[in-house]
Amino acid sequence: MKKRLIYTAITTIALLALNEQMQNQPRPKSDVRFTKMAKTGESLKPWQGPWHCVFDSQLGLFWEVKQEDESIHQADWTYSWFDGRKGQANSGDCYFKKERCDTQDLIQATNQEQLCGQAAWRLPTSMELNALYRPQDRVSSPFIKRRLFP
Repeated sequence: MKKRLIYTAITTIALLALNEQMQNQPRPKSDVRFTKMAKTGESLKPWQGPWHCVFDSQLGLFWEVKQEDESIHQADWTYSWFDGRKGQANSGDCYFKKERCDTQDLIQATNQEQLCGQAAWRLPTSMELNALYRPQDRVSSPFIKRRLFP
C-alpha cells in the first residue's frame, strides 16, 4: 500500500511538472492568412471541420477543398480544361457521368451550388496558384499546406 502511494505521488508530481513545462513553451501561431469555411459559407475555427473551402485573406480568394463524397468536388475526379470554345470538352474522369467532366461544367455547377456561399467561382490564374506554394518541410511532403488542403 505504501509503495502504491509513493508511486502515485511521484507520478502526480511528474505529470504536474510536465504540464507546467508544456504550458511555458511557445505555441505555434495559427495561420491568420487562411480560414477554413463550411460548405454554407460560415468561417470555422482552425480545429473545426469538416470544411469545403479555404479563404485566403492575402489574395481575397476562396479555394475549393476536394472531398470524399462522390459529388462534383470528389477528390478523385478529374476535369479536362475547357472554356466553352477552347480545350477538350467532357474529357475528364468523373466515373459515373458520361458528360459534365470539364472545367466549364465544374465551375457552372459550383456557382449554381453556391459552394461556401460564393457564386463567382472561376479557375485561378497561374500567379494565384503560385501563391499557395510552400517550401517542403520534409523530402516527400507536398508543396501546399496539407492541414488546409488534405
